[in-house]
Amino acid sequence: MFMIYAGEDVLYYNVQCEECGNIIKVNKGYVKNGIVDYVVKCDKCNKASDKIKNIPLKCPRCGSFQLTANNKGFSLGKAVAGGIAFGAVGLLGGFIGSKDVMITCLQCGHKWKAGKGY
Repeated sequence: MFMIYAGEDVLYYNVQCEECGNIIKVNKGYVKNGIVDYVVKCDKCNKASDKIKNIPLKCPRCGSFQLTANNKGFSLGKAVAGGIAFGAVGLLGGFIGSKDVMITCLQCGHKWKAGKGY
């Protein structure tokens, strides 16, 4: 069973029991990637879970939900370094990591690699 994200305030996620619909407050400090460090138990139906689903992704710097995701692309710096170290073949080093997905906040410009946390 899961708890379903139903909103948040500064310190807590409001989660809804999947079984009975009861709203429960969960301290944000104990949640990482939708997993809670302890088992959350519903006061109404006694169902328990340590997983919250549908938590929206937001910028860790400014809290904005306005995000975009794109491939990292060709790196001129890596190509130059590879060219100096290995000649013409080293220029292909610019493609190393080019398929990595980068998440960018449209509000403040903060960037991070997808799947690596913040």
